[in-house]
Amino acid sequence: MSVHENCQLPSDQYYIRNGESFAGRDHREDRSLLPKRVNCPTDGYLELWELEQLPNGRYRLKARGAPTGARNNLLFAFLIEVERAEEWIITKRRDDSNRSQYTIEKADRTGGWVKETDANGAQIAVRPLIVAPTDPQFPPNELWNIQPLGD
Repeated sequence: MSVHENCQLPSDQYYIRNGESFAGRDHREDRSLLPKRVNCPTDGYLELWELEQLPNGRYRLKARGAPTGARNNLLFAFLIEVERAEEWIITKRRDDSNRSQYTIEKADRTGGWVKETDANGAQIAVRPLIVAPTDPQFPPNELWNIQPLGD
């Protein structure tokens, strides 16, 4: 079943994953205040995300309390440069096996979260999404499960 609707996830804590791999910051990261990589999969720990629904219907997504944004087409959590954080558009794209799947896009829709494994390792890319004219419209590496802490 394919759906296309801006979601109404309430502000709360969630797990975010792509397939069976959870997204988040690594638990072994340097102690500097430099932006921190956001990976999928992480280094083995489950990462709780804070989703803050904004009045305009967009979201602020925080990894371990730090707001996230794109830098050089990669996803980072900003510890001190919070003005670099993005407002994200979360759109429900598919309901499969009791698991909703979403795309997560920048507010200007020029890029979205993409799970890649390449020269950047497991760091999530932020790049234009591939959209096919027929279902399934989005490849699996662009679809994210956003699961409330209580589920």
